[in-house]
Amino acid sequence: LGELVLEPEVVAVGELICELAATLYGAAGEKGVEVAAIHTPGSSLVYADPLRLRQVVYQLLQNAIKYTDGGSIFILFHVSPDRVAHLVVSDTGKGMSSETLGDLFECLVSAMRSRDGREGAGLGLSTAYRLLQMMGGTITATSAAGGGSCFHCHWPVQPIPP
Repeated sequence: LGELVLEPEVVAVGELICELAATLYGAAGEKGVEVAAIHTPGSSLVYADPLRLRQVVYQLLQNAIKYTDGGSIFILFHVSPDRVAHLVVSDTGKGMSSETLGDLFECLVSAMRSRDGREGAGLGLSTAYRLLQMMGGTITATSAAGGGSCFHCHWPVQPIPP
C-alpha cells in the first residue's frame, strides 16, 4: 500500500458497522441472507482511520454476502479491557478448503482461481489484511468447505485525544 498514511479520528464503530450492513442489505436480501450486527454499547468509540476501517468492514461483509446463499451473517464488535478492538464476521456460506485458507490474504489469489467459479480480482482481502497491519493489527480466518467462514480482526485501540 506504499505511501498510504492513516488519518485517525474518533469513530463510532458500531454505527459504522450498522451503516455498512444497511448499505449491503439489498444485496443480502436478494440472496435470502440475514445480517445481524452486535456491538457492546459504550465501547464502540475508537480512535482510528474511519475510511480504512470502513474498507476492512465493507470487504468482509461483501465477501460474506458473496459466498452465502440463503443463510446468515453475524458481525460482532467489542473492545476488550486491555484496549484491543475485536471484530468478527462469520457466515453460514459455502466455506473454504484448507488450501484456500492457506493463501487467502495473498494478492490476486481469487483471480488465479477464477476457473473454480470464484469471481473477483483477488484484491479485497489482501487489502483488508494490509490495512489491519498498518493499524497494528491482524486478521485471521477459519473455515471448512460447506461449513461457513469466520474472520477475526484484532487491533490495538489508541487513546482518544482530549
